[in-house]
Amino acid sequence: MKSTNIFLLLALAVTLTIFSCQKDNPVLSETSDSQTATLEYSNSPQVRLVMNPSSIESLNADLPAFDLERFRATHEAIDIFKRFTIEEEDLIYFMDEEEGADERSTVVLEAGSVDGLADAIDEAGEGGKIVVEAGTHYESARVVISEEVRIIGQPGAVIESAASDNMPALHVKDTEDVKIRGIELVSTGSNGTMGLLIEDSEETKFKNNSFLGFDRSIAIEESEESKIIENTIVGSGANHGFININGEDTKVMGNEVSNCVFGTWLCDEGGKYKYNTTHSNFIGMILCKVPAGAFPLPDGGSTGSENPGNEWNVKHNASNDNSWGYLIIDGANNNSIKFNSASNNSSYDMELVGDSYRFGFLTPTSYENTVKAGSNNDDLVIKDCGEDNSVTGGDQVDIDLDPCF
Repeated sequence: MKSTNIFLLLALAVTLTIFSCQKDNPVLSETSDSQTATLEYSNSPQVRLVMNPSSIESLNADLPAFDLERFRATHEAIDIFKRFTIEEEDLIYFMDEEEGADERSTVVLEAGSVDGLADAIDEAGEGGKIVVEAGTHYESARVVISEEVRIIGQPGAVIESAASDNMPALHVKDTEDVKIRGIELVSTGSNGTMGLLIEDSEETKFKNNSFLGFDRSIAIEESEESKIIENTIVGSGANHGFININGEDTKVMGNEVSNCVFGTWLCDEGGKYKYNTTHSNFIGMILCKVPAGAFPLPDGGSTGSENPGNEWNVKHNASNDNSWGYLIIDGANNNSIKFNSASNNSSYDMELVGDSYRFGFLTPTSYENTVKAGSNNDDLVIKDCGEDNSVTGGDQVDIDLDPCF
């Protein structure tokens, strides 16, 4: 934010956990081709998050509730090649791959199915393929995927899931090489809804799916080499879009995430986060650490990140119309953050945070991150309060005039 007054508190603050945040009175504006909604604020642009740890433990963001019909009527998927110039080394992620149809046992899940996906997976068996027909399918509870399968949606394939109480609609568990693409997954649950949990599984790939109206859309726990490619996430207005809790070498490429508190939350190490668009969130992208015990698991337990976000390649992303575009906090370190764009973020486009109590507990300083704004992003507002970060380009905030907090 461009104001020198950093001690204005949010007009309304309530005590919540880290998984529930609130923003001042956002309202929906007209949508654009690439956005489902844009948040406008009744508060002045000078109002930002400055939390007094003695009286405020966290913040709350009151984002608009997800409206499925509005989404379908207004959202236009923009081809990734029209949104970004893709580097040659990344082209493979956006190309359609062969599914080996001649070699796989195939089961067709007919339109209108009710609680039929689990049986279809069992029938297809290890290495099999499930074709989800166009039309609406209904699932009343969590579907566990515990063997290597392909789940392929025909154009117009919709799964409505009533899974609630921190049970994911789809739970990839103790397996490897699962691939899911072409599904519109819609939450009809009422409390603690989750779209997809990848747990103790490797080399899973989720491409060209939509996750609509979930409290937490995609989460990765103790799983390596996951690929989250060209998905659309529109949150419920509570909690978060994509969360890499514990998962090394995760690829998050070409996704669009909106209407969440944290749009994308990157923890652990060695991932790629490229060509993603985040908008209309409280924080577009955060490099951070999920606190111990903060994320509920289906077995009744909970987890948190072993490591903050480190050694991520964050490049060629766009983060617009949030409060923060990019937030690097809670010990995030040694990340390469280059050639990202941002606009119309009401606090800062990018902030590298020092020791802070803004979430109601100590988050240690970010350090040794490399930021390059690029010649096309000279107006990117960057505030660096961390230690030994290297920041090149952009509109850098003078922290003598606008002190750290």
